[in-house]
Amino acid sequence: MEEEVLQLYVGYLKKMIAMRGRMEYKNVVELMEQGLTVCKDGNIGIVRSPMWFEPSEKKSSSEEIVKRALDFTLGWHLESVTQGDYPLTMKDSVGARLRSFTLSRR
Repeated sequence: MEEEVLQLYVGYLKKMIAMRGRMEYKNVVELMEQGLTVCKDGNIGIVRSPMWFEPSEKKSSSEEIVKRALDFTLGWHLESVTQGDYPLTMKDSVGARLRSFTLSRR
C-alpha cells in the first residue's frame, strides 16, 4: 500500500513540475515580447529529451502503442507548449483526471 501511495505521489510531483515549467516558459516569452531590455535580441528555445520508442512489429497495434507512449512522454510537454493542450490520446485515456488549461494558461 505504501508503495502505491508513493508512486501516486511521485507521478503527481512530475506533473506539477512539468506544469510549473510550462508556466515559467510562458512568462519568459511574454516578458521578451514586452521588450525586456536585459534580453534584447535574445532567443527563446525549449529542450525536451524523452525516451524514444519504436514499434517491435510492423502492426498497427504496435504503432498505436508507440504513439501513445510518445504522447505520454514527449507530447504532454511539447503539445502543451506549442498547442496549448494535451495530446488527444492522453485526454481520451486520462479523462477528467487530466486538468484542463484555462484560457489564460494557453
